[in-house]
Amino acid sequence: MNASDDQAATNAAEKNDQVSTPVPAQSGQAAGPAAGPNPERKKLSPLRSLVRAALRDVTPIRLWLLFGLATLGFLCFCIATVVTVKQHMHALDTVGSDAAPSVISAHQIKIAVAAMDEALTDQLMTAPGQRAYGELVDDFEKSRQNVCRELVVAAQNITYGHVEQEPIENIQIALGAFEMQAQRARDLHEGGKDVDALGAYRQALATVGDKILTAADDLNKANSDVLEETYGREKSASALSRGLVLVLGMVLIGLLLYINIFISVRFKRRLNMPLIFTMLFLAIFLRHLTSTLGESSHGLVVAKEDAYNSVLALLDARAAAYLADATLSRCLLDGEDVGNQKKFFQANLDRIAVLPAGQSGQTVLAAALKQAENGQKVSVSGFGGALADELGNIRFEGERMAALDCLTTFLNFRETSNQELNFILAGKRDDAISIGLGYDPHGTHEAFNRFDDAMVRTLQINQEALSRSVKNARHALDGLVGGSIAFCVLMVLSTYLGLRPRIQEYQIESYLHRRDLKKNQG
Repeated sequence: MNASDDQAATNAAEKNDQVSTPVPAQSGQAAGPAAGPNPERKKLSPLRSLVRAALRDVTPIRLWLLFGLATLGFLCFCIATVVTVKQHMHALDTVGSDAAPSVISAHQIKIAVAAMDEALTDQLMTAPGQRAYGELVDDFEKSRQNVCRELVVAAQNITYGHVEQEPIENIQIALGAFEMQAQRARDLHEGGKDVDALGAYRQALATVGDKILTAADDLNKANSDVLEETYGREKSASALSRGLVLVLGMVLIGLLLYINIFISVRFKRRLNMPLIFTMLFLAIFLRHLTSTLGESSHGLVVAKEDAYNSVLALLDARAAAYLADATLSRCLLDGEDVGNQKKFFQANLDRIAVLPAGQSGQTVLAAALKQAENGQKVSVSGFGGALADELGNIRFEGERMAALDCLTTFLNFRETSNQELNFILAGKRDDAISIGLGYDPHGTHEAFNRFDDAMVRTLQINQEALSRSVKNARHALDGLVGGSIAFCVLMVLSTYLGLRPRIQEYQIESYLHRRDLKKNQG
């Protein structure tokens, strides 16, 4: 039905309304034709008024209805887009700035505390006044400062309430107690009371194991659990949310196309430029949006699975290495509990790497080197532990050789540390001290330093990749929330501009029709 059809229908209705109807005679008067216009005759029933309005206004009502549907569609599209972008941002913030830094700080605290423990045990085995004694005091102080720095980082990054705050407070309180106990042991040793110094050291060791390391594990778990949960939820919801945004966008394009066709057929106009531009810009924005969300999702995967997982494996390996090295010094200082210390030492070595049964470390290294040279993923049957996880997750430039260097230096450290432990178990204390505390380039001390340097280099590669991936993915989303809202508002205005001239045509037709009716009735 076009505008002329509506006008004809309305004229017919008006003519019918103007037909004279007989008026009942009042008391004392004869019935006859009406002498003049009567207001009661022009009053229509509600049903007839509704039909009359529908016949006259059906097209503008349909236009307003289509505009309302388009507005509702853009509102839903905007909400879905904003929610999806916010979810991506939350996941990136969790991995990049909320949870991962606290996980790293928890491991660094364990590493620094283990270094403090080792420095203290070595001090108690070194004569006061020697140069080495002063160097060990400095090492203890440097490690203490590292713990304090990591505590500050963790405290500044509290995101999940008491599950983070409580472990940090416990570490801080226990660290103060450990420092006082360590100083007491040092004072007794300098006073020549080595037996009492050993008792004071055991109290300090209990504080380290029962309080500081336990609280550091609690801090690590609180953040690691949230990170894994957030990533798992985002990974499963990412494709669904992007699909929802894409579907809503396609539905909107279809609705705008229908409006364009309706106007073209109904008003005999071929092009409606505002609606065409709305469809075009919506298609461009939809493509940009889905591409950006896909890029962000990929960046999250790289940050979590490629970088963070390697960082976590290397931190586990490094913490275990420091604990194992401190255990060797402890076995030299306190020989009463060597059996349990040996188990603790071996457990930490196994956390770093477990060799396949019946195979030597050199066999595993040769197989790993061969796979790496062929560009294959390093995967040796029966080979496990943190280093195996890292070697199986090599993704970045320079990481392959650094990770293989970790394995090479670990095997050397493993061999020399086991040799030192065997000297201790055999009662060859002087030989154990020579290989463990001396500066022999083939001793445990130098082997540990080479292994630690290799882990630090590999850690740096992955931490830089983690930071870079999160930064790039986050940068891609910057401004997308505000931009999406502004875009949808502009698209609603553009749709209105496309429909407004057609709506105004009916408003003019209606005005002219009412004016003609008044003239005829007058």
